[in-house]
Amino acid sequence: MNAGVLLRELWQSWRASLRRPGFVLLAGLTLALGIGLCTATFVLLDGVVLKSLPYPASKQLVVAGPVDATAPWIELPARRVAALRGLQVVQSIGFSAGWSHAVNLAAGGEPLMADALPVDRGYLATLGVTMALGRNFTAAESTAHGPTAVILGHGLWQRLYAGRPDALGKTLDVDGVPRTIVGVLPASFRMPMRVGLLVPISLHGAETSDTYVTVLARLRPGVTRAAASAAVDVRINAWMHRHGDMSEQPEHFSVRSLASNIVSQYRQVVDLVFFCALALLMLAGVNITNLVTLRAIGQSHAYATRQALGATGLRTALPLLAECVLILAVGIAVGCGIAVLVLRWINVHLIEHTFWFGTVTHVAPTPRSLGFGLLAGLLAMVLAMTIAFWRMRGEAAIRVLVTGTRAGQGPAAGRVSRVLVVVQAMLATLLLVVALSFVGREHKLYGVRFGFDTAHVLDLSFSPPVALYPGGRELRVLDASLLARLRALPGVEAADSMSNSPIGNGFWQPFVDAKGNKDWAAYVAVGPDLFHALGLALLQGRMPTAGEGSAVQGTVVVNAAFAHKYLRGHALGATLSVAVPGQAAQSLQVVGVAANLWRNMPGGPSPPVVYVPWAQMPEALVKTMRHGNPQSVIVRVQGDPAAYVKAARAVFHDVAPQVALFHAWPLSRRLDEIYAPNQALSVVTGTMALAALLLAAIGLYAVVSVAVAARRHEWGVRAAIGAAPIALLRRVLRSGLLQVATGVGLGALLSVASLRVVAAIHIGATYGSGAELLGLLAGSVTLMLLAGLVACLPPAWRAARTSPTVSLNESAD
Repeated sequence: MNAGVLLRELWQSWRASLRRPGFVLLAGLTLALGIGLCTATFVLLDGVVLKSLPYPASKQLVVAGPVDATAPWIELPARRVAALRGLQVVQSIGFSAGWSHAVNLAAGGEPLMADALPVDRGYLATLGVTMALGRNFTAAESTAHGPTAVILGHGLWQRLYAGRPDALGKTLDVDGVPRTIVGVLPASFRMPMRVGLLVPISLHGAETSDTYVTVLARLRPGVTRAAASAAVDVRINAWMHRHGDMSEQPEHFSVRSLASNIVSQYRQVVDLVFFCALALLMLAGVNITNLVTLRAIGQSHAYATRQALGATGLRTALPLLAECVLILAVGIAVGCGIAVLVLRWINVHLIEHTFWFGTVTHVAPTPRSLGFGLLAGLLAMVLAMTIAFWRMRGEAAIRVLVTGTRAGQGPAAGRVSRVLVVVQAMLATLLLVVALSFVGREHKLYGVRFGFDTAHVLDLSFSPPVALYPGGRELRVLDASLLARLRALPGVEAADSMSNSPIGNGFWQPFVDAKGNKDWAAYVAVGPDLFHALGLALLQGRMPTAGEGSAVQGTVVVNAAFAHKYLRGHALGATLSVAVPGQAAQSLQVVGVAANLWRNMPGGPSPPVVYVPWAQMPEALVKTMRHGNPQSVIVRVQGDPAAYVKAARAVFHDVAPQVALFHAWPLSRRLDEIYAPNQALSVVTGTMALAALLLAAIGLYAVVSVAVAARRHEWGVRAAIGAAPIALLRRVLRSGLLQVATGVGLGALLSVASLRVVAAIHIGATYGSGAELLGLLAGSVTLMLLAGLVACLPPAWRAARTSPTVSLNESAD
């Protein structure tokens, strides 16, 4: 066939399709949905998981730590870092603080807060970072009393200095300490936490401290991680034996790749979303196959006539091929638009608004991700065309001409269609169960109280710089001034301070009970009016009174979890002993028991907490407590707390003009931030599940329509011999719903296993309740069967209305 004939055939087919574009649009939009969601999720996977780290020979970068440590918080006691010096399997070693912490910045305008990561000069050298501007820290700057310096992150450089090169050499106040800007990190700098700036860290005096650091190393070429792990384990254990630094339990150490360490906290989540999108793309591919098969069967007489007249296989298939090209073009064009919209939503709600992805703040399509989307759409269309062309093979064409029918479907083709429906129902059920598990758990968790009343509470969070407020006395003066001004505001019912946010991790400290048992608890310094301001109930006893206790002998309140776990419910009057660095242990008497406050996530166990009055907190513990823990002032107001934000900010900046507010918002907004990752996942998986339900219904409709059209003569015969329309209706519904039920059953079995994975990655989620699992499966099965019923009804109704004359004249409509 020459090119002119080929183009003419294609053009005629396209004109015919565009005059009645319904089929092309339906199939194209179905394909676009699969391509768009799959491409967008692959961009996410590629941008935050598969993308290589932006460092030279990044596969040689490892993090050293205990074998059982949980990434990304793999840390070593700073005193043990010396054991790794001179290790032959590594080229270089650097270390950093375990996590970044909030600091106050002042650069001439209003103070602001940023995340600072303390590192040594070997950290950037080990990474092989090429600075965007300036240099690394010097050896002198990395000492305890050396010159003060700071390296800005690329985003902070743009924000403070609009990307100007003259930022180098300028002075930036960091927590009240003037520091000289010596460098700017590249925009590609990537860590598991958000980093606004780097400050020098020194291990001076760490030999006797409890400081922990993250150890980064670059392996020598040819050294495997297994060999490096063995060398690290031997070296650290030998050092521990020499220095008498042995733990009660044997410890083992290893190295892990930096890349896996960075993505460990979110890889399972991203993988789950991507595999859901792949399942959705498979559903779209099955739907396209069914729709194209339906089209081929509807035009089987024309194809058979072409073959009978001697047309080649390509010439016979040209009309269907032309339509498939149009479908692919529509699918790719609309799919790209869907991918852009989904990526915009992902960047705003999943990347920028959550804490998961560290320094990755934006993902964008790359040639690899776009190529993946195009390949996925092409494969789906190739599958559809292959099955449709198989349906049009010579044997089927001869049967059409011999019987004189315009449509027909052999047993083999019918079996393929039924198998595809089963696969569709199985995949749709699996997606539906996963989505409902997220949505249901999110709804359940959101209904659980955190233990306090957030309806009328304002939260002011800040981190007083040590240079400006060096000790507990200065902090108490700041709190007194701030609270006096806030309590004077009209509408404020109560206000008081606590040493950290009411939601999140606290400051953990060991204690010894009256029997000599040692354990750990979260310590929170509080003011006398804090429980009233927070709406936290006092279950037993009382609050410590003003002037009661001291830094040596104090009175405290514990939460119900502490009382139950350590004091067996008999908390009042119990005595605890807390070690205080540099002085005698502090003795604490329990005078009250407070309700549990879900510090991390409701639905999980509340940690044991000890509430210590600010006035009784030893100076050494105040110093330790402040490190990395922003302080909060809780204000209970009348009406909407958002209406008080402006006045509270004005009071704060008037009292502490050199201190930046980490945030000032209603406490309910903080809850929304905590829930943001799970809410985003619920939206993503819920949208995919709805799309899967729709695609499964469309696919079932296509298959049942094909079957009804293929058995048109049979329906006419049955009607002619007296079969009632309701009997024909039931027959078609029974056949279609049987296929759906088979797929739903298989999908339900797969879902039971998949929920274990969902529970493992879903923050705060557990799926151990048999009744909950049964309800989840029952809801998913019911939705799928309803969708199947709705999809089967139109073709079943057409079968029930078939005229008896069809049995005499196949061409009758």
